Amino acid sequence: MVMLVPPSTGQEVETLDITTVAEWPGRMSKMGIRQMRSEVVYTGKRSQDGGFEVYAGERKLDPARAVEVYGAGGPREFGWGYAGGGPRLLATGLLYDFLYGDDELARRLHMEFAAQFVEQWETDALWNLPGKHIENFILQHIAQN
Repeated sequence: MVMLVPPSTGQEVETLDITTVAEWPGRMSKMGIRQMRSEVVYTGKRSQDGGFEVYAGERKLDPARAVEVYGAGGPREFGWGYAGGGPRLLATGLLYDFLYGDDELARRLHMEFAAQFVEQWETDALWNLPGKHIENFILQHIAQN
């Protein structure tokens, strides 16, 4: 069994039969997933002015691009540690970046990703999210479809 563990809770979320691992590349291809940034570590911190800064390795993520994917009329800034628009925008931005610009899949998965990860982080705390955790989250959804 493969255990998927969100970094913030340390609690097992779901187990998958290891036999499904061999099927993942085919399922990913059917879903149109070409590549993922599994090697990247995403980091978030509060800025000196109280805002939220998010990085993919050394590269700062721009909330404006996530806004384009998320849709007009939504939040304009990233947030975490609560249920709301900021964490959902961040979830969209993280998934979009991780999936090399797959906006359709990022929009489809952002709500559950936000609930499982982003909303659980402490608002004022620094966080790190290895790309492998995002990959496991996506593969979990592929295995369910």
